[in-house]
Amino acid sequence: MEKLTNSQLHKKIKKALTNEGTVLFIGSGVSAWSGLPSWQRLLDELVAFIENKGISSADVRFYKDTQPLIAAGIGRNILNEDEFANFIRSSCRVDAAKPHLIHELIADLGSSCYITTNYDSLLEQTLQQRGLLEQYEVVSNRKAMDCAAIVHIRKKNFIFKPHGDVGNCESIILSAEQYQRLYENGDKAYVYRTLETLLLTRTIVFIGFGLTDPDFLHIIGKIKNEFKHNPRDHFAIVADVSNIERDYWFLNYGIQILSYETLHTENGRDYSSLLPLLRSLITKNKKNLQKAFPQKLQRKGAWITSNQKLKLERYARYLIQQFKTPGDIVFPLMLKRYKADGSYFDHVSSLDVQNTTSQSFILTGNPGAGKTFFLRQYCTKIAEKLQKWCINPKENTFPKIPIYIDLKGYSGKGTLRTMIESQLPEGIPIMDWIENNKIILLLDSFNEVDKKFLDNHACLHELKKYNYENTVVIASRFKEPLDNLYLPEYHLLEIEKDYVGEFLEQRGYTMPDRNQEEFFAHFQKPLFFNLLKQGKLTFYSDPNPISPLWSYFNYLNTAFNDSFEYCLVWEDVFQELAYNLCKKGTERFRVVELYELLAVKMIKNDKK
Repeated sequence: MEKLTNSQLHKKIKKALTNEGTVLFIGSGVSAWSGLPSWQRLLDELVAFIENKGISSADVRFYKDTQPLIAAGIGRNILNEDEFANFIRSSCRVDAAKPHLIHELIADLGSSCYITTNYDSLLEQTLQQRGLLEQYEVVSNRKAMDCAAIVHIRKKNFIFKPHGDVGNCESIILSAEQYQRLYENGDKAYVYRTLETLLLTRTIVFIGFGLTDPDFLHIIGKIKNEFKHNPRDHFAIVADVSNIERDYWFLNYGIQILSYETLHTENGRDYSSLLPLLRSLITKNKKNLQKAFPQKLQRKGAWITSNQKLKLERYARYLIQQFKTPGDIVFPLMLKRYKADGSYFDHVSSLDVQNTTSQSFILTGNPGAGKTFFLRQYCTKIAEKLQKWCINPKENTFPKIPIYIDLKGYSGKGTLRTMIESQLPEGIPIMDWIENNKIILLLDSFNEVDKKFLDNHACLHELKKYNYENTVVIASRFKEPLDNLYLPEYHLLEIEKDYVGEFLEQRGYTMPDRNQEEFFAHFQKPLFFNLLKQGKLTFYSDPNPISPLWSYFNYLNTAFNDSFEYCLVWEDVFQELAYNLCKKGTERFRVVELYELLAVKMIKNDKK
């Protein structure tokens, strides 16, 4: 990235704000305009609140200027739940604080995607006054599924509050201990994963942060290594930043800072120059955008604009982030390759296939053999090539665009097209590019398509259409329904037994005296081998062929109890779910069915 002047940055930020998907990241400096405290003032108010209870705040005072997160943690531990909730409501001036002009200007900037570390609801109130709030999804750190929903490449109209919301004080993140719950292996690690994905796949404009704010430092520090290789444009609007500071943040974190000057008064610094700056960034008519120069694709009739290239880079980064796997999850997976006529051809490694194969094929394998893992890893490799091209395109070349689809969601004629179009950002002419053979379609779980769509061949007919024009890889437990596609088959084999045995021996695991073949068979499947490497399986003193299964259920029971402080026996839940599936003669179930079953089980438990 090229270092820009303030004037150039202003133009670049203004243009970025017209792009769909750009996220405004709002810090405590914005709420300060409505009279809410900064981090330092928040700790001062915490000290006063504790002392008003007749309790000593000496330890909080000792740390608040040098170690604010430690001070916050000490103060949080002093207060009980009700007292802490009252303090948060008081510090957020609930029922008293009103949105300021700065909130109106932020809403006018044009973005419909927000992240904020503020607990208050001033942004929500601004949107409510405009009659827009009902269009937005407000997501805190309470539910993993809500967090997962907002990282989709096309997701708009959301307010993500990773540090919690005043409306639910249990969600508030204030202390160092609470921060740790969001990161590493904490019980709310999905929050950091969501934040990380948004930061790595979207253009971000930070507003209302100081460069020494704990929130800002904690977030940026956690993804420093990612930013070193992150070509995305990230901007921050910050007061009184020197050229040396700007260079530091640009070189180390990839953040380009648009600085504005404040005035020093008797009452402190005057930040009023921020308001006209924000006003100058508002684009009243998005149609008056700079036209992009088209770049010809490899085949005649297909074009890509610079704006589409930016969207493709964002899409590639999204795939890489979504499907990335821990670096230590590496093991030798082999495939048995068959010709289209079904005759055996040879053996080949999964990595060789992903690195060299550009033809269509059917990927088969037993349950847990790693079909989904293979497709996602393959998708990531293609996405990495696409991303590199978007950053540094070579003349007269255009890489394949990977599209991963889980066919479990197939619901009839025309579904596949809808699923394909929904994967990419708006404004991408994907159907035109399909006609020009520019995609690799990775289709998972064909065998889990609803039986009626397999019987009437609706799904198969759609697959044929795309197979004629592009590279298609279809994962299925069985190949027979796909025979008339006349594609070669790659059958995933288990992890080599010697490799598994060596791993178990190195870890000091005791082999069972009997049924060793069945015992090993579990860990030759990538699913169970991964669980073992991640420490989610343990060995009983007398292991047997089914002990790995019970070990994993014990892990689920313990993890659920630790996270929700509720005792639930997952074996019973899945036994009943499996029984219901057998009665219906299907392998598929909707998530809502699991929710309903969980609700029934929990009600029964509560009555005991």
